[in-house]
Amino acid sequence: MTEISIVISYSDTMQRVYTESGYTAKARNGIGLSPELSDSMSASEDDSMILERSFISGAKDAAALITRYMAPCYMDIIRNDDTDIIEEILLNFNAPRNFHPGVLTALEKSVEDFIAGHIMQKWMMIMKPDEADIAALKLQNESIRIREMLATRKKPE
Repeated sequence: MTEISIVISYSDTMQRVYTESGYTAKARNGIGLSPELSDSMSASEDDSMILERSFISGAKDAAALITRYMAPCYMDIIRNDDTDIIEEILLNFNAPRNFHPGVLTALEKSVEDFIAGHIMQKWMMIMKPDEADIAALKLQNESIRIREMLATRKKPE
């Protein structure tokens, strides 16, 4: 067995969500630009709690997907000791010896995309219910991509 650890950065994932969801000011701040140059939308504390719960929920769903198609996947939430803000999520599981290591980078990116898609779907259900189906379709496509990568094996020599 090969131990696999996927690290998902909370701040990187949320930066994507802010950009994709229309939190333009928050996204601009994240890259060092003035938020006043765009509309002044920013997440309230209540919004931040909803987004954090969606992030954790998305990571749990990703772990369940890996468990279903590979092996038990365990999730660890790493928080900043001073602020209690999530820094990253670790997803740990064992893969068979013939699991192709060449897909690990793509798998990690796909899991991050899955979690961001999960957050977007939840957010769209609240803010733009008429567009939630689009986010759900993206999420479904990402889950298929993850399953395909989990099934990738090295060819026998």
